[in-house]
Amino acid sequence: MRTLRRVSVALSLVVVTIAASWTAMALLRTPFSGTEAERAAVRDAAAAIGVPAEGWKTLAVGATAVAAAPREAVWATFSRLPDWPRVTPGLVVSARWLAEPGFAAGARFEQTLALGFPLGTVVSREVVTQVVPGRQALWCKDEAGVASCHLWRFDDVGPGRTRIVNVEVLHGEPIGAVAPFVTSRWSRAFQDAASGLAEAAERAGAPPGR
Repeated sequence: MRTLRRVSVALSLVVVTIAASWTAMALLRTPFSGTEAERAAVRDAAAAIGVPAEGWKTLAVGATAVAAAPREAVWATFSRLPDWPRVTPGLVVSARWLAEPGFAAGARFEQTLALGFPLGTVVSREVVTQVVPGRQALWCKDEAGVASCHLWRFDDVGPGRTRIVNVEVLHGEPIGAVAPFVTSRWSRAFQDAASGLAEAAERAGAPPGR
């Protein structure tokens, strides 16, 4: 009986230690600190779903890349949704339209995402919430206790040059619980996606033979 009691006490201490460590990580998590363009996009994505842009239940990830290609070429590359796995390797495993193809409000698509531990690979169905053709697209939803909004934005930053901003805001207790474990990895994945899109747009606009 004494042995069982000691084991029980030891397990209780382990659970309390893990819970305290997780709480500390969640409460001490650094707020999102991206570029001004990224912060503006995060604020807009958070406003679209009516959640705060900061707080322990909010996770914001974002990235920026600059393409040596005009905005129209970047948008055309972005709009080829079935090509996303090639353009954004490591994050999007597959992507397909569920109805009429093309980015327009109400358009539906499905993407399979490699999110890593602890979520693994997930299939996510999206509905396009808002589109400014050639400039912005976002899709938002609220399911399983998490409200989320993903926003891509494209801005002219010089002749034949386009700034690509890729952000997502997620809010809810479940995301607050996993945020300490996924923020760094997802941030890298978003950067790879933005950079991959920039490179793909540049290749698409390059003269033959280059």
